[in-house]
Amino acid sequence: MELKIQNSVVQIKVIPIRKYPDLLKKIKVLPKYFNDISGKKNDELFELAPEIIVNCLPDVIAIFSEATSISVEKLNEYGMSDLIDIFIAVIKENRFIEAIEKLKKEFTLKEKPKIEVQNTPSTQ
Repeated sequence: MELKIQNSVVQIKVIPIRKYPDLLKKIKVLPKYFNDISGKKNDELFELAPEIIVNCLPDVIAIFSEATSISVEKLNEYGMSDLIDIFIAVIKENRFIEAIEKLKKEFTLKEKPKIEVQNTPSTQ
């Protein structure tokens, strides 16, 4: 998929399965940035947002680089809207939503399981 970003064309390709271990290791660190948001009100979240963005941005850029093969240096030159466009393109090109829906459909119980209760003779 070709994506036009700041007067240049960026190629977004399917992520090869061999890249998933490194990509997932990078994604695994992201939750630590969100530990303090549980139970916060909206205004408190908005206060925390700049700090969270500043702290997690290097890891997010590294994930984008791994997923797209665009250098960290190049990604650092893009704007927030550009990064969101790249993120959406990666999701679409790799058909992540389709894959999740396929798994949900396949593993959703089609009918309720039948449970038979066997009566056992009582010991008297």
